Amino acid sequence: QGKKGLDVLHFSPEWSLQTRLRNDTGLGKYVTADLSAPEADIHLDITSMTLPDGSFDIVLCSHVLEHIPADRQAMKEIARVLRPGGVAYIQVPLNDALAETDEDPSVTDPHERERRFGQFDHVRMYGPDIEDRLRNTGFKVTAVRPASVVGEGEMARYGLWDDVIWRCQR
Repeated sequence: QGKKGLDVLHFSPEWSLQTRLRNDTGLGKYVTADLSAPEADIHLDITSMTLPDGSFDIVLCSHVLEHIPADRQAMKEIARVLRPGGVAYIQVPLNDALAETDEDPSVTDPHERERRFGQFDHVRMYGPDIEDRLRNTGFKVTAVRPASVVGEGEMARYGLWDDVIWRCQR
């Protein structure tokens, strides 16, 4: 009896990646999640998931946490639904020039949010301390840049930016 594929939970899935993963017969279950998007497989609040502990091997969460007021609670929930040894791949807008993450819950004006946080619906702009936030949730954290893994040709072919992807192992 062979090992079944890895079970993946994908938040706010990007269409191209979702299409590719849905067609990957080597995966176990592949589940998309979003708070309200009608096309998501399940509707979940990332800060309070109605999923059992240790449900998934991999969680994909790209450009979601900057929208979530309680991002640390979301990080804890991601860790909770991962199986031991499971990995979350997390990507957020990052400004290395900041000493620490810029967030202020009193900023509600869309224009001010865009100016400060990069987009009208963002609630923060992460600084390098994102790594500490993730580590303090219990993850073993590694920063990965796509250009260190794939060549220039693949970067252009797949339209990748050399943004940091946080590999967070439970």
